[in-house]
Amino acid sequence: MHRRIALKNIAIITGSTFILPYGCDFETGIVYSNFTSLKKKHLNLIASISEFILPSDMKNFPTPENRLHFIMTMANDCLLKKERKLFEEGFEFFQLSLYSERNERFEKLQINQKQEFILKGIESNKPEIKMFLNYIKEFSILHFETSENYMKNYLNFEFMPGRYNGKVQV
Repeated sequence: MHRRIALKNIAIITGSTFILPYGCDFETGIVYSNFTSLKKKHLNLIASISEFILPSDMKNFPTPENRLHFIMTMANDCLLKKERKLFEEGFEFFQLSLYSERNERFEKLQINQKQEFILKGIESNKPEIKMFLNYIKEFSILHFETSENYMKNYLNFEFMPGRYNGKVQV
């Protein structure tokens, strides 16, 4: 009797260990506390919009974090509650208008179609879409301007501790 229960338990444990990897998602992603409803596909859409607005060049202008992480961190931490709500609503309206007009993913559109769609979004009568695209544009530019190469070579910025002149007449 005990042998039958033991074999049954072993079969259940063995079966669940084979099924477990298929039922669970072991990818750990960054969770933004104020944007818990955003899934990976939503974040990929935001990244592709940002890449279209300002293409990143990690070879010449390397940054410590990727642009999507920078944008979402800025939106999560720096925007006020009302602005975050506008950001989310604008993203939802952007998605709805994308799927209603094109019925395609943004990444699969051609360059001129992307440009036309973004310009329509900026000129649309929905202020939420305009605010969303403006936030993406501002954060993308800010991410570019915080790269070390841009700050050193174009802004002549000197990092800490700065220049040291030991023998300077007073």
